[in-house]
Amino acid sequence: MGSLASKRSAFPFNIARVDVYRGVYLSMLLIALLEILTFVFILRMALKRYSSVVDLISTALFTSSFLLYAYVVLPWALISYYLRYVALIGYLPALFLALRRSRHLPWLPENRRILKLSGDLFEVTLSLLMFFAISSAIAGSRKPPGGVDLTFPLKRGYVHQGGNILILNYHNVNFSQRFALDISSLYPWGGRAKGIYPREPEKYAVYGDTLFSPCDCEVARVVDGLSDNPAGRMDTVNVAGNHVVLKMGSFLVVLAHIKRNSITVREGERVRRCQPIALVGNSGQTSEPHLHIHAVRASDPDSILKAPGVPIYFNGRFAVRNDVLKGDCGE
Repeated sequence: MGSLASKRSAFPFNIARVDVYRGVYLSMLLIALLEILTFVFILRMALKRYSSVVDLISTALFTSSFLLYAYVVLPWALISYYLRYVALIGYLPALFLALRRSRHLPWLPENRRILKLSGDLFEVTLSLLMFFAISSAIAGSRKPPGGVDLTFPLKRGYVHQGGNILILNYHNVNFSQRFALDISSLYPWGGRAKGIYPREPEKYAVYGDTLFSPCDCEVARVVDGLSDNPAGRMDTVNVAGNHVVLKMGSFLVVLAHIKRNSITVREGERVRRCQPIALVGNSGQTSEPHLHIHAVRASDPDSILKAPGVPIYFNGRFAVRNDVLKGDCGE
């Protein structure tokens, strides 16, 4: 999300829509391909005819690093969230088969082919780079201090963007939104949509889900009336779309991309934790239906892009990409 539209700029609406569907679709296909490659590399490790111990070690190291990178970094709900666990479980028997089929190997290829040894070195180098990315992602998943503790605002959700590092959360480069989260939902098979990237908002599991107040608070700002866009078509003027800003003590909590005409609270109204306040939609500058949430340390709604962003905890938990969360509301 970029800069948020103010209440004054939202009425009358000045709408400029940009279609980014093709570019986003290609990027999602690339991510899906990387996830499929995880299984290809695991199968390759299990069935490969190794020429030496060095060959076995380099292949196992590369497969392990690629699996861990994919498991931690890639957003698996593009295909199915549960496939990340299938890959993890399938790794161990594949490694066992590789070790069993590679007994009595020489340490180096018998003819010591330079090309083969160069390939092994290349795999090891890639592995080290991926392990560095993995360690960075793990560090960015640790709970930072100084945040605000909220109740998860949906019945159930999947964290698509979240964490304290760019590799897990593209919001992290933004001063006010560095701890922002983009939250989707999952169908029973673990996908967030009926397809890789359907145009229709109704094909996304999160679209129309009830949004609950994450805290006892006062409504500081309400913007409603903007239309929901097809996936891939962004409103670049009213970036937050329909949104609500909640004031909780010295913090402001922003809930954005809400469904048109679904907001049930007014500015100045006191709301209670778990009170239904809106429905998740696809308004504003958003590539697909989801809930955007971020918090800042401020009291003036005009400061939501100027004040420093603070971490958000859901019942004490710092959520990051691929986390699946269950809320306490709407039971």
